[in-house]
Amino acid sequence: MLKKFPSSLRASRNARAVWDTALHCAGGNGHTEVVEVLLRAGADVVAEGKAGYTALHYASTEGRTEAVVALLRAGADVAAEDKEGLTALHCASAKGHTEAVEALLRAGANVAAKINVGFTSLHFASNAGHTEAVKALLNAGADVAAKSKAGYTALHCASMEGRTEVVEALLRAGADVAAKDDDGYTALHWASQEGHTEVLEALLLAGADIAAKEKGEPAPLPPVSKPRGVVSSGCTACTRPSAASTTGAPPRPPPPVGAAPAASAGPAGACIGRITHTAGRHSQLVRLAALAPTRVARAAPWATAGATLLTWVQGLGF
Repeated sequence: MLKKFPSSLRASRNARAVWDTALHCAGGNGHTEVVEVLLRAGADVVAEGKAGYTALHYASTEGRTEAVVALLRAGADVAAEDKEGLTALHCASAKGHTEAVEALLRAGANVAAKINVGFTSLHFASNAGHTEAVKALLNAGADVAAKSKAGYTALHCASMEGRTEVVEALLRAGADVAAKDDDGYTALHWASQEGHTEVLEALLLAGADIAAKEKGEPAPLPPVSKPRGVVSSGCTACTRPSAASTTGAPPRPPPPVGAAPAASAGPAGACIGRITHTAGRHSQLVRLAALAPTRVARAAPWATAGATLLTWVQGLGF
């Protein structure tokens, strides 16, 4: 079963297209002097628009740091939430506006605040690949292990989008490379689904388990006839194993990347060889075998309950 990106990470980070009050408009466009004039004239600094956005939300979303500071000085509520639970810090983090993030943190913004579905500012910054914002949040005490209601960590969010620098920063901060979401997906599953090779390498070097299983039924093996992206037309190992092969000797380690498989490799090594020879549009996935040959060789996906990472990648039809 293929898994989709969490929609709330995409939808919630979009800037609002329609302004509400004049103060909202001035704040979102960064017109700090206009903001100050409106405030002196009695504009309500905590007024909310239809979606619950305040002027501080708008200024933070657009990275208008001077306007953010002016609004905070005038008493803007740094903890105000819109209807989805978004604070100004969520908005600035999602857009990578590090200076605005830092200004909000200095004003007491809660780095651990979660939106209605459980994402923190660190989730948003990680998913969008804003490394400096991620570092600012971590320095402010953001919990690298925080999970959304669906079990996503910031590492999941960075891995699914191929944010290598962020992945490395999170790992240095102690992110759990083995953490699973509610469907049993690890960061390695997500990076594999999307073909993010550099992220895969970073996760494997950090000790990610290549044999980790997702929940549910075993993923189907890809077609054996003319698979997409075959690198070597002479590969005869890529065949569905017979029932007898599932109880035989452990599969052999895969051949070196680029080498033709031995004719005697047999069905037990078939699917492992397939990763090497039929990586398709994500051709760099062939490095999986080279990076962790022992763990790959240990995994006999068709002889276990559930789907290992190997069968899961193969089931995508690369």
